[in-house]
Amino acid sequence: MPDSEPLCASLCADSHRSRPAPKAWPGWASLERVKLKKCPSCAVLAEIVRVYSPRFEHGNGIVRGISLRSRSDTGTELPHGALAVLFEIYLKIGLSGHCVVITAIKGKENPWGLRVPSDSAGLDSMCFGGSTWSPQALALASTWVRDCLAGHQACTKAGATNDPLLPSRVISIGGGDPGAVTLCEPVDNTRARYMCLSYCWGGADFIQTTTANIQSHLLDGISLERLPAVFRDFIQVARAFQVMYVWIDSLCIIQDSTEDWQREAGRMAAVYQNSFLTVAAARAVNPHVRLFARREVSVVDCVQCHSVDHLLSREPSHSASFPLSSRGWAYQEQILSPRVLSFGPDEIFWHCQTTHNCECGQYRGIPQTFRDKTRASWGGRDGMDHLMMWHQAVEQYTKLSLTNWTDRLPAISGIADYHMAESRMGGATYLAGLWSDSLLYDLLWRQAPLGPRAPMTGTPRPWTAPSWSWASRDRPVLYDMPYLTAEHKVQTFCEVIAAECVLAGESKTGQIRSGYLKLRCPMMEVRRKKTVRGDSDRPTLEVAVKDVEGKGNKYATFGSPTFFDELGDNRSLPSSDLYLMRVVLCGTKNHLLILEKAGRPGSDAHTFTRIGLAWYTERPEMSLNWPDKLTEITMI
Repeated sequence: MPDSEPLCASLCADSHRSRPAPKAWPGWASLERVKLKKCPSCAVLAEIVRVYSPRFEHGNGIVRGISLRSRSDTGTELPHGALAVLFEIYLKIGLSGHCVVITAIKGKENPWGLRVPSDSAGLDSMCFGGSTWSPQALALASTWVRDCLAGHQACTKAGATNDPLLPSRVISIGGGDPGAVTLCEPVDNTRARYMCLSYCWGGADFIQTTTANIQSHLLDGISLERLPAVFRDFIQVARAFQVMYVWIDSLCIIQDSTEDWQREAGRMAAVYQNSFLTVAAARAVNPHVRLFARREVSVVDCVQCHSVDHLLSREPSHSASFPLSSRGWAYQEQILSPRVLSFGPDEIFWHCQTTHNCECGQYRGIPQTFRDKTRASWGGRDGMDHLMMWHQAVEQYTKLSLTNWTDRLPAISGIADYHMAESRMGGATYLAGLWSDSLLYDLLWRQAPLGPRAPMTGTPRPWTAPSWSWASRDRPVLYDMPYLTAEHKVQTFCEVIAAECVLAGESKTGQIRSGYLKLRCPMMEVRRKKTVRGDSDRPTLEVAVKDVEGKGNKYATFGSPTFFDELGDNRSLPSSDLYLMRVVLCGTKNHLLILEKAGRPGSDAHTFTRIGLAWYTERPEMSLNWPDKLTEITMI
């Protein structure tokens, strides 16, 4: 069979609804043969592929396949019979989805019988509207909200459908002057619907509430002309939904007051959980970029087209098209919010506890991303499920970027508060990103080997957490703990004597001033193996092992995996004494912490800091000679 036939079978007007897309990209030669067959449908689509494929390949990926979808395929009523050509692309950043939406041109026939809306004003007035805030987009967003309020039990339980208590400050947008808004401090027990904004600060200079201007914002209000574009557009959306109060962090928190910032940051979970709707400025790199985007329309043969870029990755992404998806603060804002309406570069899309959707209908169905699954599944889980959910949240969160290094704990504190209320109802204490009732398991994080460093605002990096907390490091972390299931036998070796963190403010899950753990555990001194020319530059440890008769010690290379927290580019280890601390045995796999003696003035001989993680499996040539007596240590 000629290689053009599978492509034609999948794209032609008579069979595209029943034939699958080709499994592999057929190549340009096949497209030329398709056009030579003079199939009208295939000829138009081949030209669309030729025009749009270079935009999607980016040099990082390849087009994997093409398929043609209509309203019956997507389960979404694409307006006026519009079709969507899907391009599936594998990029280095993860799986993304791209499609081209095809609509009719007035006065031109097309192979699929697509028609122009009767109210169309011309070429730029597409079926979806000329921008992401067209009347059509507003109508669709209103339908999503209405359906969620009326039929989604999980969303009703998770968020505010009636009037919730207002946050300590909100912005009133329903006053007599439509060109101004007013900062308000509601009296106790004031109830009303409000909406939140999730956006990137992006290092830009824009209006904020400070100790110097708060009275002016409260008494005189703020002219819309002084607000950046994203804020103005957000207020327009809120007014369209007839919501008269909004919450924007830069205006509702006094930015130069540490006391106010810490207090309000500690209330973040309630602010987003009780919001009627959170609007996410997914495409804007800073507040000066508009929330709304104009759709770029191209004429290809007898139809008009616009491309849509979907962020479908299950991992946090650093996509240039969706800068908000890479920001640490946005992670908890979107997990905690019962409903999120996002404005992307090409279309609007919807997330709630129950489902997600987008204008072109390709991003539709039950929750798929980790954020979706987290929102939908934390409530009602118990035991090890909660532990693994928290570890997954930490893994996801630490891949994201923060402008201020000191936000490492506050930017996930809302999720921690929610997790404490829903999952840690036995009175567990939060300890700088770890939990007292699962502390030994929570200690077993490791730094991801190739993760990007988080941005820092100063040198040296400010202290944010004890060495045993993942929040003390500036790279993504991993928890390799798939063994926390019933079929694995788990044994712990450490006894927790005391654990404490001194809070920096009111929030139990925010910034801290200091912290320590006091443990009774098996300890073993180790030494760094001397390297010779030709050895790997990766640090290698030597450990004491039992001899063949089980007596005495001898040193052998610790050949099992070791993960050091702060290797840096020169992969150097401190010259001080190093120790292994045995924490958990799962099956035959031991999980150890690598420690060094603390160099802090006033520290005694039994005070240590964590510098890494190690694994090993007991075997004849590697049976570590652990002492019978446990050692009492303090870890800082």
